Amino acid sequence: MFLCKYKNMTKIPVGILMYDIDNTVTCGDTECSKFKIDAMKKSIQYCKQNNVLVMVNTARPEQHDNLHSIPSKIKRMLNNVKVYTRKENSDKSIPEDKYSKMLDAQRKFVAKYRKSLPLSKIAIVDDRKDTCDFCARKGAASVYVRDENGLTYMEMNLIKQFVDFCSKN
Repeated sequence: MFLCKYKNMTKIPVGILMYDIDNTVTCGDTECSKFKIDAMKKSIQYCKQNNVLVMVNTARPEQHDNLHSIPSKIKRMLNNVKVYTRKENSDKSIPEDKYSKMLDAQRKFVAKYRKSLPLSKIAIVDDRKDTCDFCARKGAASVYVRDENGLTYMEMNLIKQFVDFCSKN
């Protein structure tokens, strides 16, 4: 059996949660409040504690520091996670590109763990409604960040519901 790189994960993961960066785990032009940082932190911790892999799926192109502008407390929690970036010359729309990264994560999961993972157990957390809607129409889960300025407790609770679904099914 393969072991995950998270300290608490000794079992095969039960799902994948992919965070967008800009306006999802960042707070736009403003400093993130303690409230939003706490919601982000708790959602990532809950995933890791419940055997859900955390990844980043961003429309940003590859950069020296793909996680720049993320609050330091959150950035440390995302250290060593897989970061999917967008190719600068991509001809896909952003929703199509992010969905294709979800499929890639699914393929890699199956190859690594020799276990199938339905799309319903892969979620994107994003501030773009078109991305969330596109991925949901394709069968993946999504959490729409309505405030477009960092996670709130409402989104954190939706993430917890997704994690609980992955753990029970």
